[in-house]
Amino acid sequence: MQSLDSLSRFYRIALSKGRDTISIQEELDMIRNYLTIENIGYNGAIQWNMDVDEECLDMPIPKFLLQPLVENSILHSNVMRHSDATMASVTVREHPALYQLIIRDNGTGIDAETLASIQEGLANNTMQKGKNGFGLSNVNRRLKLFYGSEYGLEIQSRPGCTENIIDLPIPLVVTLHIQPIAQSDALAMVKRQLDWMDKEIIDEQMAAVKKGYDYSILPPELRYSKEEAE
Repeated sequence: MQSLDSLSRFYRIALSKGRDTISIQEELDMIRNYLTIENIGYNGAIQWNMDVDEECLDMPIPKFLLQPLVENSILHSNVMRHSDATMASVTVREHPALYQLIIRDNGTGIDAETLASIQEGLANNTMQKGKNGFGLSNVNRRLKLFYGSEYGLEIQSRPGCTENIIDLPIPLVVTLHIQPIAQSDALAMVKRQLDWMDKEIIDEQMAAVKKGYDYSILPPELRYSKEEAE
């Protein structure tokens, strides 16, 4: 029953009513359900840990940004070699100018030559899908499309540990404070804004919008009749 419940929850988040982005919390829930399902086939040999700053949980990210990296870690892990248990960890931290997301595993690591090839392919966005690029090229490409060419996936590896590192910009939050204003004050503000403009420019603008324009909203000294505008 647990497997069916996890499968149902996984696809519910994966579908997410057609949204292209989900919160980090939703992505982590999807990963938990994925690992629960995978663990059934590996007799509980997969262990995981999630260490996430609470303030990052609501941050929106492209859907399936982290899950493919976790899946890639499992596919290249010790558990696939029928040796030691695999530990996958997800870390999300908020720094002054960015969010950092790290998928880490305790596999055998990547040899230097292969790692250099992967890093070059990711940096140039030329990595091809294959044995060493399962899921990596897709995540890297979507990062660049979503956030810009300066962003992407970084891979670091050493014996016993491989890290998939993603740095994301902190979204700009703009807060608007709207206060009611009297009509007379609004008209005075419009007049002040228009006073500095050259009358020729005003004439051109008024002529451009003469049809269907409600000139009654302007103060009398700025008001044009349709005939005057023409």
